[in-house]
Amino acid sequence: MLFCGIDLHSNNCLVVVSDDADKVVYSKRLPNDLAAICAALSPYQKELFGVVVESTYNWYWLVDGLMAAGHSLHLANTTAIKQYDGLKHRGSTRAIDKYAFQLSALLKTEAAKSRKQRRTLKQIHEDLKELGFEGCYDRVAAFTRTRRKGQTERVNPASKRTRYYAGRSGASCILATCSRSSRMRSCQ
Repeated sequence: MLFCGIDLHSNNCLVVVSDDADKVVYSKRLPNDLAAICAALSPYQKELFGVVVESTYNWYWLVDGLMAAGHSLHLANTTAIKQYDGLKHRGSTRAIDKYAFQLSALLKTEAAKSRKQRRTLKQIHEDLKELGFEGCYDRVAAFTRTRRKGQTERVNPASKRTRYYAGRSGASCILATCSRSSRMRSCQ
């Protein structure tokens, strides 16, 4: 038994056909053309249990056309569906998790060098590829940005503090930002 899901967008749709074991049998982004979508589903039509269309707008033409072609249709309410926990998000760094230790070591080594002697992230990405990393450069850059942000927060957590204190009359609160080394001054 096969199942089909269609994620409909304004000018294209993603058509995915999978089996009982969630193995993807067919997956392709198609233009919003009923003939192209019906042609893509025709080899699987006899085995399809149903077609689920997920869209918040613009779905009428697709549902009417697929029903006319003999498919069993179901509409997905996107606000009521619980998101699949194992879904890999675009910003996920899972591909790099296995190489996080090596990348951290490379970044630490580079940070100890003078700025002119440091290698670029593209060069570091090439080193990781030699170690077997199959991810793209963007994953390395995202990991590095996250790591640098975390280091900045750890090294300098209170370089600027925001203090609320009462003015001379005690009736109004004044917001003052001061650095760690300076003393608070009264503001008027």
